[in-house]
Parts: sequence; C-alpha cells; structure tokens
Amino acid sequence: MKITFLSLMCMVMFCSGPLHAYAVPLTFAYEGAVNGANGTTPSNAPLFQAMIGETLRIEFSFEMDPVLNPDQNSNLGSGAYALLSMTLSVAGLTWTTGGGNIFVGDADPSQVNLFDGYRVTSNVAIFSGPQLGGTQLVFVDFVLRDPTRTAFSNDFLPLIPPNPSAFGGDPTGQGRNEIQLAFADKMNATFGGLAVHDNSPFNLSSLPTNSPITTATPSTVPEPSTFLLLGTGLAGLIVWRVKNPNMCRKRG
Repeated sequence: MKITFLSLMCMVMFCSGPLHAYAVPLTFAYEGAVNGANGTTPSNAPLFQAMIGETLRIEFSFEMDPVLNPDQNSNLGSGAYALLSMTLSVAGLTWTTGGGNIFVGDADPSQVNLFDGYRVTSNVAIFSGPQLGGTQLVFVDFVLRDPTRTAFSNDFLPLIPPNPSAFGGDPTGQGRNEIQLAFADKMNATFGGLAVHDNSPFNLSSLPTNSPITTATPSTVPEPSTFLLLGTGLAGLIVWRVKNPNMCRKRG
C-alpha cells in the first residue's frame, strides 16, 4: 500500500487530538471600602488611619486550564491552585507580586465547624510598591466564607468570580468575609494593617474583568505530546523512504 506524506501527517494530527491549553489567564477583581486600619507607632498610625473610607482593590490572575494549573492538594474537598500575579491598590498606591495561591473549600455537611470558602493569599514577602509609614506590604489575605456550605459543590477552581453576596461570613465569630493587608519594616519592629471587613453583603463586590468564554482561546502552540507524535511520524516517514527508494521515483 502506498502511503503518501499527506496521509501520514493527517494520521499524526488525528492521533494527537485537539489542543486544550489556554494561552490567556483569567483575572478576577474585588473591591471594598477600608473600614479597619492600625499602626504600631505614633508616626505611622495616622497614615494608616487616613485610609479609612478609601476603596481597596485586589486583582489577581491565574491559569484556568487544569493541565497547567492542577490542584496541589490531594485532600477531597480542599483545592489549592497557583496564582500568576496579584495587584493591590488603595488611595493611589499600588503593590504587585508574582506569587500566591487560591484555596477552594467544599466542606463536608457532617462537619459542623467547617464552611465553604474561597481564599486568595500571598505571603511571599516580595511585593513591589511604595512604603506606607516606613513599612512594606508583606501579606495579603482575601477570604469569602459560607457557613451554610452551599457556595460550592466541589473543590474545583471557579472560572466565574465568586459573588460575595452568596457568602454570608461566619456568624459564630470564627471569621468574616474580608481583605486584609499586613505591613512591616525590614526589622519586623514596626507594623501596620488595612482591612475591608464585609459587615454587610455590600461592602465587598466583584468587578467585571475578562470572561473565560470570550478571552480564553485555545493556544495555537502545539502541546509536548503533539511534538512527540509529529516527530515520531516524521522519523517513520524517513525510515519508510530509505527502505522503499523505488516508490519515490517517477514512473516513465
């Protein structure tokens, strides 16, 4: 049977299957009014207190494809995923970092002390941005808590921003929906903090960003498995031609 180069390439591409790697990450954003602030020295405390009422915004990006961003936690009901970047801004000040995690908790209804939760945190201590009262941003924690345990049905990474109004916080006092920023100097001698406590469902809100339907398009770059299959097919073609040189000659 005569095998042409075109038919061989078709078989290789057919066996490689469709590509599912996404080239565009998702970005979620939330904001709320600062209603908690403190400083540990007479000089920096007024600077943090001046932030009360200012809008604090958190924006974070992550890879949505589970192949590129797999669950790092093997425990059922508790997912852990990697962040690509995080940006915080308030009163014209902006901080950024390139690390962190997203945690998704789907609590077992039989465990009365647990709740569904969505948490975005970064404590890599490598935030670029200005100092505030002689301190640098060192820790960020954004948490949504649902004591009714109905927010999630699994611990998969949400591809639509979780709505803060669907999370009632923890009425037993174990925690609230909130954004917390911690600041410290290099000697860990001076500290400061800003917080958005969601005392009502309306102090925290999600902001429109990119949509997985309109922006996350399949990558045109072949996956490693595609390269492997393509290389194997080309190698087979070369071997076949060496063994059958006469079939490559034109007939008179």
